[in-house]
Amino acid sequence: MAHESPIDHVDRQLAFVLKGETLELRYRFQKTQRAALMQLRSMDVDRDGSISALEREQFFTQVGQRLAGQLKLKSKGQEQIFRMAGEVVLRPDFSQEFRFTVPLKDNVVATMFFDEFSGRQPGNVTIAQPPIVGRKALLQIKQSPSMKRLRGHGGMTVLEIKIIRSK
Repeated sequence: MAHESPIDHVDRQLAFVLKGETLELRYRFQKTQRAALMQLRSMDVDRDGSISALEREQFFTQVGQRLAGQLKLKSKGQEQIFRMAGEVVLRPDFSQEFRFTVPLKDNVVATMFFDEFSGRQPGNVTIAQPPIVGRKALLQIKQSPSMKRLRGHGGMTVLEIKIIRSK
C-alpha cells in the first residue's frame, strides 16, 4: 500500500523589492495540510490542548528566524543574512508569508541569492517581479545556471539579482 512522502513538498513564492539601500523579500510558502497540522502540535508548548497568542507568536518568530538564517546574499566575497521584519501572515490555503530585509552594502549592483531552506524542502519556486512604474531602481532577477533540479523539483534556489538604478 502506498504512503505519503515523509518530506512534504513546499511550493514557494519570492517577491523582492528594493527600498532605498535595503532589499526586502516577501517569502511565501505553502504547507500541506498534514504539515500545517504538525505545526499546531509544536506550537502547543504547554500541552494544554490549546494554542495561546503567545505560543503562536513565539513559534512563528522562531520559524521566521530559522528561515532568515537560511536566506543569504553573496556579493564581492561577502555574505549577508536576511533578518525577519514584521509578523507572519497566515492564509486559509495553509500558506505562510514572512517578510525579510537585508541592507545592501557599498551600492551593490549585482548579487547572488541563496535559499538553503529550499535545498532541504523540495518544491517549486515562483519569482514575483514587482511593478516597475515610478521606480528609481529596477531589479532583474533570474535563476542561476548553478540551480539544479532534483527529481523533477528545483534544488536549492539560487538567483542572480542585478540592480539597475536610474540617475
